[in-house]
Amino acid sequence: MDGMGVCPARLLLVRRALEMGTLVAFLGFQGVRVNGGMRGLPKSRADLPKPRCFQDWLFAELAGRE
Repeated sequence: MDGMGVCPARLLLVRRALEMGTLVAFLGFQGVRVNGGMRGLPKSRADLPKPRCFQDWLFAELAGRE
C-alpha cells in the first residue's frame, strides 16, 4: 500500500478504483448522504460503530505522525 487517506466520494467516481483494489471502503458504503461536497454527522450519531471506528483510526494515524 502506497499510502492511506480518506476520500468521501460518490460511488460512481470511485467504482473502478474499488474494483481494482487500489481503494478500499473500510467502513462500507453506508454513511451520511448529503447532496454536495460537504458531509457531516450529527452529534447524536457520533458514537455509532462506524463513525467511532473512523474517528479512532484517524486519531491513531495523527498520533503516529507526531
